[in-house]
Amino acid sequence: MKYFSTKLQIEWHHYLVYIVNNLLGLLTSLIPICAFQFIWSALYESGQSLSVDYNLNEMKLYSLVAIGVSLIYGNSVIETLGLKVMNGNIVFDFIQPKSVYISVLIYDICRIIVSIFTHFIPVFLITIFMFSISLKSIQLVGAIKFIVLIFIGYLIMFSFCFLVSLLSAWITNIYNSRFMLDQVLRVISGAIVPLWMWPNDLKNIILHTPFPYIISAPIAFLIKNKYEYSFTQVIQNQLIWFGIILVVNIWLYRLFRKKLNIQGG
Repeated sequence: MKYFSTKLQIEWHHYLVYIVNNLLGLLTSLIPICAFQFIWSALYESGQSLSVDYNLNEMKLYSLVAIGVSLIYGNSVIETLGLKVMNGNIVFDFIQPKSVYISVLIYDICRIIVSIFTHFIPVFLITIFMFSISLKSIQLVGAIKFIVLIFIGYLIMFSFCFLVSLLSAWITNIYNSRFMLDQVLRVISGAIVPLWMWPNDLKNIILHTPFPYIISAPIAFLIKNKYEYSFTQVIQNQLIWFGIILVVNIWLYRLFRKKLNIQGG
């Protein structure tokens, strides 16, 4: 617990040191969020029948939460570990009492906590005020389900990022992989276009991947308290995918250590 609180304090101080840069980042985040608010408003007001279940207010709320969550998720883990491999500082992580996975996970959770209070909540409140979004559709049960699902979804996302970062032992430019994962997350997870608007054949394929359970499913339970599958089925699918990715991480991490030992002695 002391290790966690120390990391959280460091992350908070880091935010204060670069507060001007972070405030500019906050304003930058408002651009895509506002853009999609205008797009959904224009589509609904033009008489387009986009969804039988979601009215304009619910669609605007979905878009706000989805893009906001995808922005604070980030994938800085890939850049952080990739840079450590390139400059050789990864060896210091190997000699720590905690595993590299746990150490980086704690650091990233601290970053997320700071981002929620300094980034997500301000953007959320500003957007609600600017576009007169009502929160009446959100119920307590749906909010609790959202918190549970979004946390497991975050663990899936983090494990994906950690997995990609391990490829830095074989790939010289890891930043391309970071960009690709970021775009896949935003498109296939439903952060940009909700999955229920996709063609059925394509949607059925995507539902057999872990990506819908990162953003789309948690937000659907937050706003409508329902999804393609029941709450228990969604959690079950999330835990299965998390377990699969974790096993692949363990296997690849062993190869990663061997690769660095061979190259670095």
